[in-house]
Amino acid sequence: MFNLGMQGEKITRRPYIPHLRENNVRRGFFGDLEQLAVMAHLPFVLLVAAETAYTYGWRKEELLTLQWFQVELHEGIIHLDTGTTKNDEGREVRLTASLLDKFKRLYAETQALEMKTGKKIPCVFHRKRRRVKDFRKAWKNACDQAKIGPRLFHDYRRSAVRNMERARVPRSTAMKVSGHKTESIYARYAIVDREMMDEATMRIERRSGGAGQTERTGARDFSRSDVLRANNGQTGTKHTLSDDSN
Repeated sequence: MFNLGMQGEKITRRPYIPHLRENNVRRGFFGDLEQLAVMAHLPFVLLVAAETAYTYGWRKEELLTLQWFQVELHEGIIHLDTGTTKNDEGREVRLTASLLDKFKRLYAETQALEMKTGKKIPCVFHRKRRRVKDFRKAWKNACDQAKIGPRLFHDYRRSAVRNMERARVPRSTAMKVSGHKTESIYARYAIVDREMMDEATMRIERRSGGAGQTERTGARDFSRSDVLRANNGQTGTKHTLSDDSN
């Protein structure tokens, strides 16, 4: 508001307004079993949208505005055009085998409806030729029937980032897949959950155990000559620092 006032020369200076510290980072995400449970109660068209979001972390609006010319079934690729995404950058991903089968089925159903009505259907996600815009009721019902409690569709975006981190996908590649422009925002989504922490602990234990094994199997008694060689012939291990080291 004050910026507009200065641009319109209504005010000559902008007052200082301190920003309150934000702590509104959402932490909801889906596990594989929860995702499957929700998908079991979604109509097929929404099931495909949900699996795509869970796999690649694409935003709801990016998916719901997807058109068939952006889907190359023969190549197994879907792409978002420049200017159609939140960060205005284009994006392209290769479909998983599971998603490719589902997109092919969706396309076949769309073609059948086009032949029946004689009208073209450009949208990928539609209900009887009309583009899907809002599915809050169907989403709530699916979550209720899956007994997972209230969830947001946007939780898929966080889940996809976490899954790519688990799969060791290079962060630069993962950001291109999900459409995160800055690593700082991506990092907010890269949730480290208990399972990942447990894995980290196991890796540390394996490394420590391996080092201990090496010490046990490779250890030997050091003779006085070994000690002398290590200390350049000096009989003591105490070293004095010269003034130049300060």
